[in-house]
Amino acid sequence: MVKKALAQYTFYVVPSMCPDGVVMGHLRTNGAGANLNREWDDSGEYKAPSLERSPEVYHVLRKMQETGVDCFIDVHGDEELIF
Repeated sequence: MVKKALAQYTFYVVPSMCPDGVVMGHLRTNGAGANLNREWDDSGEYKAPSLERSPEVYHVLRKMQETGVDCFIDVHGDEELIF
């Protein structure tokens, strides 16, 4: 089943949308302080995503628009878990 899927589809995997925020101890905000969960479309208060505020989302969204998307999965960890 995996081989068939890999033969039929192209998969793009983004292992972490917010590496700079994670290094700083933030769960959802990047180094600019933007909550990346809220940066996928304009908020009404500002234009999103933007290179200044949320470059991570900006580039991923542009790639999605360029290649087309049939399905995407947004997976979050449980920040309450202790490792």
